[in-house]
Amino acid sequence: MSHTMPRLSLAFSLFVTTQLACWAQKSNFRYFSVNEGLPQSSVHSMYQDRDGYLWFGTQGGVARYDGNRFITYNQKHGLSGNHVHTIFQDSRGDLWFGHRYEGVTRMRDGQFQKLRNRMDSLRSAVVAIAEDSVGRIWIGTAGNGIYLATVGSVEDPTSTFSRVRVRDGLTSNRIQGFYQHTDGSMWVATRKGINIMNDDLEVAHTLLNDSSSSLSVTSINGDGSGNVWVTTASGLIRMPSFDGYCNISYRLYTTADGLHTNALNNLCLAKDGSIWIGSKGGVARFQNETFKVFTERNGLANNDVGAILQDNEGNLW
Repeated sequence: MSHTMPRLSLAFSLFVTTQLACWAQKSNFRYFSVNEGLPQSSVHSMYQDRDGYLWFGTQGGVARYDGNRFITYNQKHGLSGNHVHTIFQDSRGDLWFGHRYEGVTRMRDGQFQKLRNRMDSLRSAVVAIAEDSVGRIWIGTAGNGIYLATVGSVEDPTSTFSRVRVRDGLTSNRIQGFYQHTDGSMWVATRKGINIMNDDLEVAHTLLNDSSSSLSVTSINGDGSGNVWVTTASGLIRMPSFDGYCNISYRLYTTADGLHTNALNNLCLAKDGSIWIGSKGGVARFQNETFKVFTERNGLANNDVGAILQDNEGNLW
């Protein structure tokens, strides 16, 4: 059954949401907190599933929102842990929840399945989950590199995940995000640049690799025009479409171009072509080569924006 979100301009206590058309005239917000049903007010991740439900990962469990009310799930319901860093739905329809210390929980047909024991010696947070073109699930951690599994395959309690780490070619074991490129390759954002992986799970190319922590990549995504967008600790990077990976040029946008800060957390590509960028100093909209910054003065409940999501109705969370 398909569920349609109501046409509201919504915002969480730490996150902004609004219909895009409203920004030019006024800021339009609605705020949610534990009083409205969130299990905890620190939201780390947001995801809209194929049925239209919105999922929010917090330090107190995960909440599902149907447009009217929240239903919350935590360890009592089968989650491996209450601290949920990331959420993803695979091609089979299973939902994956990445935890701070407790590995991964998979939700299949409404039932939770703990996968912690199948991830050998996992001791770092799961911060990103993605699926590639051949059905492999990529699980990125904050210090142990990448774990991989095949969609629908993790059935045996004794089964394990394969791994990719620095010793296999990654520039860092601290993963920040994944992007499935239009050419089929998986781009892995790390704290020391971007690794482009081939089908054999080998690092085919490395981009933006610099030992300076100021160039640390924090998130990655691609638009419909072939551009790859990257947030870093030193600004916003746009890599235009290209043929091959040699001598890649890119554009770096910083405070000199209108950004409110160079230390960026994440980005969201909106349906109208604009890019929304979160940081600890608010959120910026990038459109037509111009930045517009929104902070608590414009209605944000808090300037520390850790995640941004646009739902199927065009609202920003």
